Amino acid sequence: MKNALVLFISALCSVFSIGCVSTARTPTSAMDSLKRPVFEIGCADVEKVSSEIGEQKFIIEFLNTREDTLDIFWVNYEGVEELYTSISPGEAWSQNTYKTHPWVVREKSGLCIAAYHSKSEKLSNVLIQIE
Repeated sequence: MKNALVLFISALCSVFSIGCVSTARTPTSAMDSLKRPVFEIGCADVEKVSSEIGEQKFIIEFLNTREDTLDIFWVNYEGVEELYTSISPGEAWSQNTYKTHPWVVREKSGLCIAAYHSKSEKLSNVLIQIE
């Protein structure tokens, strides 16, 4: 029942183009295979990237498998990080985004854990498991 609710909430996020936090879940192997369409940006290079106007939408999902709450930032068109959400251990969060938009994951202390940007021409859903 819990998995069905998570899938329903994810579907609502897709239909209404909103970001959502869902409860704890384990990624399926199909979702794990979708990690490949993004590449990791080195934390030292985050200040060199910014969002660009884009047309190709997809859904990015972050799954926090760490023991600490993490902050998720979108890098805007000026290269400034904007806090979008915080995700607790075991939680997942989905957001509609564009291929040309980078995302940064930070600890509450501000320490960069990872940053991501798309490299695929054909995206639908992308799961990023933060370990």
